[in-house]
Amino acid sequence: RWIRNKAFQLQTQPIKREREFISGESFSFLGRNLKLKVLEGGKVGTQLIDNYLMTNVRTSEIGDLRKSRIKTYIENWYVKEAHIRLEEKVIRYSKIIRVSPREIKVRNYKNRWGSCDNKGRLTFNFHLIKAPHSIVDYVVIHELCHMIQANHSKAFWNEVNKFDPSFKDHKKWLKENGNLLIR
Repeated sequence: RWIRNKAFQLQTQPIKREREFISGESFSFLGRNLKLKVLEGGKVGTQLIDNYLMTNVRTSEIGDLRKSRIKTYIENWYVKEAHIRLEEKVIRYSKIIRVSPREIKVRNYKNRWGSCDNKGRLTFNFHLIKAPHSIVDYVVIHELCHMIQANHSKAFWNEVNKFDPSFKDHKKWLKENGNLLIR
C-alpha cells in the first residue's frame, strides 16, 4: 500500500522541465514569476529590473557555454538575494522569538531547506528564496525554534505554532511544491 501511495504521489506531481536559460523563461522569486531577458555585452551577471531577470553574457559565449554561464549568473544572483532576504527575516523573527543566532549561511542543498546547529548557526537552501514569503517565513521560524527545542518533538511544534499558526499548511506546501523550486 505504501508503494502504491508513493507511486500515485509521484504521478500527480508536476513534471520538472529542464531549464533552457533563454529569454522568456520564467523564474520564481519570493512567489513572483520573473521573466529572463538575456542580453549580450555590458557587465556580465544578473540583476532584477521590474519583473525581469536581466542577464548579460559575452557575445562570444554561445551554445552550452552560454547556457552554463547564464545558469551560474542566475544562481549567483539567487544566492546573494537569499542571503539579504533571509538575514532580514532572521533578524526580524529572532527578536520576536527571543533567540540570538550566531551566523547565517546560504548553501545549495538538494533535500534540505534549512538547518540549525547546537551553536546557533543557521544555514538555508538558496532555492528557498523562490518560494512565497509565507513559506520562507515558516522555514526561518522553524530553524529559529530549533534554538529553543533542538528536535521535532511536540514541544518544538508548539513553539513553531506560536509564531506561525499556519505552519502545517506551509509545511504541506513545501512537501508538494518544493521539488519545483530546486531546478
